[in-house]
Amino acid sequence: MSATSPLDPAERARHLRAFLLALVAVAGLFGALELAASVAFRDAGSAAAGGVMWAFAGVVLVAIRLNAIGRSGAAAMLASVGVVLTGVGVVLVQSVLYSALVIVGLIAIAIVLPVLRGRALAVALVVAWVAAVAIASLGLLRPVPSALPTRYLAARGRTSSIHSC
Repeated sequence: MSATSPLDPAERARHLRAFLLALVAVAGLFGALELAASVAFRDAGSAAAGGVMWAFAGVVLVAIRLNAIGRSGAAAMLASVGVVLTGVGVVLVQSVLYSALVIVGLIAIAIVLPVLRGRALAVALVVAWVAAVAIASLGLLRPVPSALPTRYLAARGRTSSIHSC
């Protein structure tokens, strides 16, 4: 298969599976980090963000199962919607992360790009844009008090940016 030809459905499903496995691991690890921060710093927002991340990891596990039974399109859509809702959910409880979370719409598009075309892709792009605006707006206009130390927030902002990529 040449580098310019599209992937066949089986190859696309394998790529999606690899991506989803990495995504569930990252979501689980960041959920654990949030929960550890909630205990270490007595920060309720971190506990809620950890719960949101673990719920997202569960959604990705369902997407992995859908992909395994041949429903790659549904798996990609579920993971994509999960990414957007997770970004909004986390910014609602940890608004300090909005600058890193604003790119979740791009991640959502990256997930569905291989399976969507035409009007469906246009709708997904609009939803991604609305999600980015919503996350930035919530983060700026609805600050949530945090018990986390500034030093921790600065380090976590850098690692959250890596997670968002």
